[in-house]
Amino acid sequence: MAYRAVVDLTDQQREECLDIARDAAVRTPPSDCDIVDTSKAKALSQNAKGYVQIKVYGHISSNKKVQLHQLVAWMHPDPAERAILQAAINRSESDDEDDLPKKELSHLCKQKACMNPQHIIAESCTNNKLRNNCTTIIRINGIIHSCCKHIPRCIATQQDLDEVLEYNV
Repeated sequence: MAYRAVVDLTDQQREECLDIARDAAVRTPPSDCDIVDTSKAKALSQNAKGYVQIKVYGHISSNKKVQLHQLVAWMHPDPAERAILQAAINRSESDDEDDLPKKELSHLCKQKACMNPQHIIAESCTNNKLRNNCTTIIRINGIIHSCCKHIPRCIATQQDLDEVLEYNV
């Protein structure tokens, strides 16, 4: 189960992986995303979907990798939020027989390389996918307006500002 690799790691392995990511991260305004540059460390790579992966050194499997967003969620600084996110990771591949809805980890900033824990939440698969196409902001007569209908709202990034829809009325 590749998705749940973070569950199988020791606390020390999680901390080491997080340190590798932190050393390669750059804070980007205006969203305060901490974007991990995978070219900054040999242990970092991106999978086919664009998510950052970190090679786990000292693991039984020499090829073990953990996904950054799962690691950040698992290590979230807020204990209450951490419990919610860990439950989402643990339920991601559980039996379909129970009635509880499965949740996915979702980036409020829509940036797969972001490791800011405040940008990661657990939500339904549908809401997670809808965020990817959310028009976060628009500009009307030169003034920026939020038009995101998600709760919590998507976080506007520099890319959103660069591609903002503009209306003059």
